[in-house]
Amino acid sequence: MNESDRSVGELVDELSKKMLPKYREIKCIFDNPYDYLALDPLRVEVCKCIIFDLHQAAITLTNHLLEYSLKFCLGLKHSKDNKNDAKTLGDAFAAGVEKYDNMPLADTINAACSQGLISKEQKKQLHEFRKDFRNAWSHASSSKMFGDNTVPVGTVTTDDLNRLGLDGFIEHIFTSNDTIETKIKNVPFIGAVIKARSSRNASIPYFRAVDAVIRAMLSNLSSSTQTRRAADSH
Repeated sequence: MNESDRSVGELVDELSKKMLPKYREIKCIFDNPYDYLALDPLRVEVCKCIIFDLHQAAITLTNHLLEYSLKFCLGLKHSKDNKNDAKTLGDAFAAGVEKYDNMPLADTINAACSQGLISKEQKKQLHEFRKDFRNAWSHASSSKMFGDNTVPVGTVTTDDLNRLGLDGFIEHIFTSNDTIETKIKNVPFIGAVIKARSSRNASIPYFRAVDAVIRAMLSNLSSSTQTRRAADSH
């Protein structure tokens, strides 16, 4: 076995120990599709990110799932509420896509609420997600992610970096007894370490919450369509 094969084998062994516990945490989402081809591939990919311990990727992709699902549901509702005599599949959905495709997230959240796809409580929750996750993570904004939060950081000099090397330097920062409170956002590699650690705790609750909102939207979308059909039949 060459060095590359050995590295892959070690990675597989490491992941295999984590996969089953992570799968159990999101089993209900993984095993229950939305039954919408536009959304299910994203749902499955987020699940796989979590199962394979890729929590920063899971958060970033959940951001995309949230934003895309809002546009999808709004666009689909618009197309259903404004029937036309489209002769092609592209024409059938074009108006809804055009209306919402470039709409900012804040506006799609508000529109989803005003059109009965989400509740006022869900609207408030999604605006919090927009600030805490989507804006912070998708825009890679340390100030939005960490605010003015601080951590005790070991006092170091450039000589320490030359003497200890990068790994030893970072370890010294977090283990030194001689510390000073430092804003996380001002030291990129400290922020990176904390972001990686915090994502392990945040990715699953965030994904579960977004998934619940999506399922509610799809249910409300289906109900509104049935109500409209009943009204049209009279």
